Amino acid sequence: MFYLVPNLEPTDNTGYSDKWVQGVMNNDVDRDDLYVGLIKMSGTTSDSWVDNCRLLESGTDPILTEKTTTHLTFRDNFVDRAYNKGGRGNAYFDMRGQYILVTGNIIKRIRHLAIEMGAKYVVVTNNHIEVDVNFHQGDLGHNLVENNTIRIPEWHRHNESHNGWAVFAAGNASIHSPTGDANMLYKNISDLRNTGPKYDNPNTVYTILKYNIGAYSEHPRFMEHSMLLRNRNNNLKKCSYCSLME
Repeated sequence: MFYLVPNLEPTDNTGYSDKWVQGVMNNDVDRDDLYVGLIKMSGTTSDSWVDNCRLLESGTDPILTEKTTTHLTFRDNFVDRAYNKGGRGNAYFDMRGQYILVTGNIIKRIRHLAIEMGAKYVVVTNNHIEVDVNFHQGDLGHNLVENNTIRIPEWHRHNESHNGWAVFAAGNASIHSPTGDANMLYKNISDLRNTGPKYDNPNTVYTILKYNIGAYSEHPRFMEHSMLLRNRNNNLKKCSYCSLME
């Protein structure tokens, strides 16, 4: 699935170490055809999934789930490129619902993987991600990001001098609501713009403290009963920690 804009290509870099260039993370304010997403789940959508799809060159969000959606799975998809990666909520892999599994995906050359605006019990695991995982605003907590490879390219910045979006990120305190409680970041392999790993101590559970990343536990008790308990079909099973259900 892709969105074709005649006579226009998304502005992107291809190399991991390429420098930021003007236009990559900007809106094209002279056009009105770059606000088309690819998949949107809304209303009372539940018990649904997107598996083994290629989502290429979206106008804006490749995937958006609204906060009223529940029990969704996004598995083994390839998500790459967007025309409009500018501010004001564009080009997000945008998780706002509850009880969502994101696993086995490759996600690159968009703006954020966002967990926000009502998101709760979202599990992001075993993905290859080349954008920041951003607790952007107003999630309801109890979300888990575990066992992913997260590599932030040199050029993945808002502008040339911007050093944020550092593997994990949160919104701006002046304009965004704080994150919820008990969001967990655990056993992720990472690299930040060729400077090495961040938040990758395997014996530490990290969390979002409103707008900042902090260590939750040096000896996480929840290692004994991981939040992800899956059967052979990778369905979510009930867990004593977060009450995820299949």
